[in-house]
Amino acid sequence: MATGEFVIAAVSHAMLHQMNVASAEWPDGVDEFPKCGLTPVPAQFIGPALVGESPFQMECRLKQVVELGTGPGSGLLLLGEVLAFHVREACFVDGILHPDALDLVGRNGGAFYSRASGKAVFQVPKPSGKPLGFDALPEVLKRSHILTGNDLGLLANGPGLPDLPAIIRKPGDPVAPADLDHAIHRTLGLGDVDEAWRLVGLRLKA
Repeated sequence: MATGEFVIAAVSHAMLHQMNVASAEWPDGVDEFPKCGLTPVPAQFIGPALVGESPFQMECRLKQVVELGTGPGSGLLLLGEVLAFHVREACFVDGILHPDALDLVGRNGGAFYSRASGKAVFQVPKPSGKPLGFDALPEVLKRSHILTGNDLGLLANGPGLPDLPAIIRKPGDPVAPADLDHAIHRTLGLGDVDEAWRLVGLRLKA
């Protein structure tokens, strides 16, 4: 607030504990760089230093400060204009920033953190074209006590309802509505949306 400028430096797992040292309640005016062992690097457009160990940073000019309260746990919301991005080249994989290369951590509150890489990271493809939508799903599916919100969301992301006359029953397919709902749930959990839609067709015929 005093300088009207700031740096947002993303924290990778490799610098987690050094960042934690910097989060201590150091007295006003104490330079935290030597305290935590991180490396100050001159910024391009502002006075505050970049953090040499951070893989992703933004140079920002302060535009507005919003007070979020005065009681315990309250804080300030700083709104800034981004003047420059700094990204480590090694974090790009096939032209995009890859979570495993960034290996970022996020604070969840208190002493809890999350590591945004490896098995903790997964992909959810964006809808292609115009999806069916939750409101267009048959009521019998939305009333199910077995199908979850995620199940219905996967179906709502599809292109449209199945062609019921074209649905073919296979040997071993469940018949009872509840059994079909269980089968749809299991199939969606395995990622086979096409097979789930076939089972939905059987469910609508039941």
